[in-house]
Amino acid sequence: MTVGRSAPRYQAMALLYPRSKKLQSHLSEYFLVVFRVCHDLLKLTRKSMFAQLVSFMTESDMSSYQSDFDLWANAIKEEINLLMAQQLQEQSRRLKSLYKYSESESHRKKLENRLRILDSCSTYDYQRTWKEIRRCGNTSWFTLQREYQDWKARSESCTLLYSGKLGSGKSISLANMVDNLNLHREGSPLVAYFFCRHDAPESLRARTIIGPLARQLLCTIGELTTMSEDFAVTGPPVLDSDGILRLLNHTLSPTCRAYFILDGLDECDESQKDDVILRLREIQTVCSLLIYLSFRQEAGKAPALYLENFANPSMISIPENNPDIAEFIQTELERRVELGRLRVGEPTLVLEIRDALLERAQGMFLWVVLQINSLCLANSDEAIRHALAHLPRDLPGTFSRILEQSAALGKEDQRRSTLSETMTDRCQGQFLWLKIQEDSLRAGMNKKQLQHAIEDTPTGLNDLYDHNWTRITQLKE
Repeated sequence: MTVGRSAPRYQAMALLYPRSKKLQSHLSEYFLVVFRVCHDLLKLTRKSMFAQLVSFMTESDMSSYQSDFDLWANAIKEEINLLMAQQLQEQSRRLKSLYKYSESESHRKKLENRLRILDSCSTYDYQRTWKEIRRCGNTSWFTLQREYQDWKARSESCTLLYSGKLGSGKSISLANMVDNLNLHREGSPLVAYFFCRHDAPESLRARTIIGPLARQLLCTIGELTTMSEDFAVTGPPVLDSDGILRLLNHTLSPTCRAYFILDGLDECDESQKDDVILRLREIQTVCSLLIYLSFRQEAGKAPALYLENFANPSMISIPENNPDIAEFIQTELERRVELGRLRVGEPTLVLEIRDALLERAQGMFLWVVLQINSLCLANSDEAIRHALAHLPRDLPGTFSRILEQSAALGKEDQRRSTLSETMTDRCQGQFLWLKIQEDSLRAGMNKKQLQHAIEDTPTGLNDLYDHNWTRITQLKE
């Protein structure tokens, strides 16, 4: 009876587990025992009644068959348990794989959505200008200023305006400041930055300045993707300034603290400048935004007038006795002498040059570079001393002196003055611009040709490279 109940179930198992050779073997052995029992019973039924009584299975025979049944039944059960465990593991692996895929797909969509939101703020390459300026050199004088340290340590929104003359190294200082803040920041405040370029009109627009700032602020937020539905970011939209401010107001925590380094705001026209100041002041009410911006002293409106619009404003000026100037002069003179560009007969003359430049530099790195370039053209110690005795006071005077050395000029002071002012306006502290233009100024062109050369010169460094690539590759070290 037990065999009758078990056999159909085991037969069904053979269909459920066709891949297991071991189970199939166990089931075959089990049914062979069933077959032998049936075969013996069939043979018994064909005998006479008396023979059946004599030949009927004894208890020993039944025990033997029962033992075989139990043996193979247990083997079948063990194999089935193993197969079921393996099947559960396989199902678990499939579910995990499906879950991981679903999670990965969800993560991918979140990243895409996050990038879409960031791109809606700005896709402007704000890092490029910073990298170009940062390669120009190192400066650290600002780290010694009490105003900078106080500004850096503030916990609430505040503003520090950094003013200096044209050519005094404001941009280089701010580029170094980005590094300094990243290396020595306490806690985890973000260091955002933007460098305006007078030769890149797009960088002088308020929307272009605010967009990268917003993008840098939003990069610190982990759950940025939850904002997508609120702002309907389903395609590649570009938010306007008002939209950016709404996004920041909705997203930033009041406890958020960030530094923002802004260079060259004075290059923007008044309307764009006022818009930037308005937006920055609004952001300062949303979170703790510590703004550090540069301003050229010759840029028209007094810097103090702009400070009134910012939170907790203060101001710092580049000192004329900038300690970095002395180090720069010493290093540059040593380099020029070593390269053979500055030729002196008396070794002590180098010290005279250093002292004269340091006394008259007034904190202007560009002025120093131009004077050294001019001194390198002198053919004797006497000519160098004469040049030192008549050093120009400022950049326009320096350009006038360069033009006087050109055979084409020297007759009309008004024309020379106009060209000097044009060069001052065009260079905006770009040393390479002046270096490449130096040969043109000394090439003996007439006045009209020289005027066209200055007006036709590209203002951007990238365009300048393209315009003068052959000459750049031929420049000496």
